[in-house]
Amino acid sequence: MTEQDLKKIVLETYESLEQRADSWGLERIAYENISNHFPADSQGTSFVIYFEQKGEWREFLGYYQQTNAEKKYPEYDPLLPIENICFLDNGIGYDYIHLVLRHSTKKTRQDQTGMFGEGLKMASAAELRHNITVKRSSKDWIAQAFSKKIDLAEVAEGLYCQEVTTGNETVIGSQTVIYHPPRSFVRQVLSFRKRIFYFRKDLPKLELDGLHADHKVFADKLFKGELFVKNIRYQTKLPLYLTYQINGQQADNLLSPDRNNVLTDQLHQPLAEIIWNFNDADLIGGLIDNTKP
Repeated sequence: MTEQDLKKIVLETYESLEQRADSWGLERIAYENISNHFPADSQGTSFVIYFEQKGEWREFLGYYQQTNAEKKYPEYDPLLPIENICFLDNGIGYDYIHLVLRHSTKKTRQDQTGMFGEGLKMASAAELRHNITVKRSSKDWIAQAFSKKIDLAEVAEGLYCQEVTTGNETVIGSQTVIYHPPRSFVRQVLSFRKRIFYFRKDLPKLELDGLHADHKVFADKLFKGELFVKNIRYQTKLPLYLTYQINGQQADNLLSPDRNNVLTDQLHQPLAEIIWNFNDADLIGGLIDNTKP
């Protein structure tokens, strides 16, 4: 491969950098980027998070459908600073046009996180606002977002665009690399261990089978329930006795348009469908307060 093989393409949009800025902070940037690498979204069998520490890539977290999969790098050292972060998967990849095209390729959406094709665009715009450098790559292309200023009614408005280089060495799946992330962003990535269903190794052994065709239910002895919506844990004002993983159309209805909040009034329907099939006497007993006559 030579420089003559490389071709630069500029993808311009009329999307303002300030669009829905209040809803897209560091948390949404982190979770939007990693969700694109989930197996349900990438159509792969694994995805990994690497930290670069002292010039060496180390594995922070990885999900492998093959239990005997060989790990490529050593485990990360929590005592060393994190210089760069890489998310990658071994899926089918995607075309760079989806970086600017408002269109979703996720048709089945049973446990896929996308819905309207907005995620990559909104995340890229938010990264520019927060001065976070991110490069995305798939197939033979590498892309980096940039802003373009225009004068609109005597006000300088920033527009979100992408510079794409094609003709690079072909990669398997897709990759997202975050360069020199601030500590506040690193904290969001560290929270993946607790908040992403794929990394919760404690849950599968607690699963209650047969309660619903789409959703999953888990119970532990402490009965401190959690709510996962399409593989990401969300806070809810409702106290939960069990832990739930909600998928499908009901999961789409549960989340706000920017997928940063649970719409509590939509939660009753999927829980009611699960509870209708609930017949475990020991667990039901834990719901009953028999200290009062």
